[in-house]
Amino acid sequence: MAFNIHNIGRRNELSLIDLLFNKKKIGKNEMIKNTNLLKRDTVNISSEAQALSKMQKVKTASSNTRIDQSIDLKACIENAQKANQEAIASAGDEINANNSKVYTSESDVYKSLLTEKYSQLVKEAKTHSNPELYIERKYFDSSSGWYASDLSKEERNIAYRSEMEMLRNGKIGGVAMRDSLFRGVTLHADAVTAAETEFNRQMVNSQINNILKKNGIKLADGQELSFKVVPYTFEITVEGVDEDTKWKIEKALNVGANGKNLYNHIRKSATGEGIASTQITEEGILKNRLYNEVSNTLGLDIRNLNERNGTYYTDSGENIIALYNKSVDESNTIQDEFKSAAKESFAKLVHQISSRGWINMADMILSINYRESGLIDKYQNYGFGSTSKEWLESRFKTSTYCVML
Repeated sequence: MAFNIHNIGRRNELSLIDLLFNKKKIGKNEMIKNTNLLKRDTVNISSEAQALSKMQKVKTASSNTRIDQSIDLKACIENAQKANQEAIASAGDEINANNSKVYTSESDVYKSLLTEKYSQLVKEAKTHSNPELYIERKYFDSSSGWYASDLSKEERNIAYRSEMEMLRNGKIGGVAMRDSLFRGVTLHADAVTAAETEFNRQMVNSQINNILKKNGIKLADGQELSFKVVPYTFEITVEGVDEDTKWKIEKALNVGANGKNLYNHIRKSATGEGIASTQITEEGILKNRLYNEVSNTLGLDIRNLNERNGTYYTDSGENIIALYNKSVDESNTIQDEFKSAAKESFAKLVHQISSRGWINMADMILSINYRESGLIDKYQNYGFGSTSKEWLESRFKTSTYCVML
């Protein structure tokens, strides 16, 4: 997994997975075995930075490292953990597949810490008559009285860029994980999406529990159900329970966008390097793409159209490719230079499916099990939520939250 450690995007930074661990002890029979572990992609501080952090010859710490030492990383991490747990506790009684607005991510923590650091450094720089010259000499002029000799070359480059950005723009442009603030922290790039997926799983678990509780539904101890969600209509069906309870649960769950959101949550939890879910199929992905494109752009249901000659027609004989092209031409949201590509992509998708035949391709029906402790992923190498604790702890036992805590 390639990534840029010097300017990581807000939602794609290195994961602090331990924040989100389910603390409940999980039995081996609940554990989905990981037979295809992700490839590790680890970021460590440079050997030069490690040596400088231990060196006794540096008699006077730079303002950078003094501020680094004053920032309480442990407290910030604990605050992030508390915020996430509070969000889960107040998850509500509607299934939501995207809880990013209430998720305190590792990127939020890192960005806040670096903003605090460079705000202090810029405040100090502004006490000089020429702040930019002061910053430049601090990082690159070894004869200067305020030269930061306790930073590695890479740390000085990062700090110079960040401090100049803060001075000129009032903010830092990105998160540099090799900043001196993060010395001693080991980070794993293969935990990029796992932390947020784990958080979403706990949110959805809480939401489903609240829905059942609200409707007076109580499962027997150890009882395990199966939820199945079909695409297009997103109807949830329940198996593994008596008919009366089945009807009550289905009635409680099939409200609003619950089915669609549960479908999207299962799909996201089953997608990713190494997960190898057998539920995610090429045919299902193609059919979902075409259904959504036709529905969202043309307001039509592809299943009700007439399939012939490598395309689909309305009852009045209009070719959906022609209708789509007209819609693209009239669109104010698609830039002109991209309109031809949009048309070609849609036509290719239509021909791809119509040549095989819509009814000859399997729909991507998704299934997931459920206990009172939460959802349990099926048909994949490893899962999240109540089945995640053991493999996540073994995989990411040296991740940032563990190191700092």
